[in-house]
Amino acid sequence: MAAPAPIDSAASRSRFAAGAAIAGIAYAVTAVSYDLGTVASPGAGALPFAVGCATAVIGAFVAVADRRGTRAEALATETASADERGDRSSRFGPRLTLVIAALACVFMIWQARIVGLLPAVGLGIAVLAWTMRSRVLTALLTGTSFYLFSFVVFHLWLEVPLPRGYF
Repeated sequence: MAAPAPIDSAASRSRFAAGAAIAGIAYAVTAVSYDLGTVASPGAGALPFAVGCATAVIGAFVAVADRRGTRAEALATETASADERGDRSSRFGPRLTLVIAALACVFMIWQARIVGLLPAVGLGIAVLAWTMRSRVLTALLTGTSFYLFSFVVFHLWLEVPLPRGYF
């Protein structure tokens, strides 16, 4: 049986960034269904729309930069040494990691209407952290920390009206 082909870190990052760009576009499109408000008085959809747009732009930028090979030379030695050791940045292969990330984004968008934006995103971040080789407790603490930090900053401090869901 032949050994599996080494993982191309630059190509994997490019695919993941392209997936993040697509998820950002989907998130921004979903946010438009909420009231965006005005610059003086932002509505509940303004922050999710801005985050979706930023994710789409940054993901597209990283995908294009990696495809152009601007970082390929710098990553060549890192990739070779990581492949020799058999290290992976994810619990799963690059394709399955991209599928899990896409499903987590879909889950966050879907659950934002049911349980609210912050709990859905906090849980999605916990799933993504676990996928990226964090221990279960660390992943749950990461998602919970994001939720609490975002709640304090956006809900209590900035008083941004966020989608709350039914609960």
